[in-house]
Amino acid sequence: MVISYTKLFNRIKNYASASNLSWNIPAIMKAQLQGLHKSLIEALSGRYFSINDYYHALFRQIFSIPKMLYHLGDKKHNTLTLALMENAGIARDIQNKIDGL
Repeated sequence: MVISYTKLFNRIKNYASASNLSWNIPAIMKAQLQGLHKSLIEALSGRYFSINDYYHALFRQIFSIPKMLYHLGDKKHNTLTLALMENAGIARDIQNKIDGL
């Protein structure tokens, strides 16, 4: 049996990154604000979507946050936001990240 130390250390590094960064509220808030700012700039330019589309999506997202947080660990409930998060590889809880290692 051959042990790959590179794979072992990569898995340890990935676990540490997932554990430390996934529940870091200031980093989450910073990324959220950056995303909102970039989307607003794109909406103002009008290249991909209009400002009305941006506001429609923003309000829809804001009002879906409490429902999404309530059903975050529920395996049977799924919304568009949770489906997009799952498609992007964002786990619903830390156990999903650990299982993926």
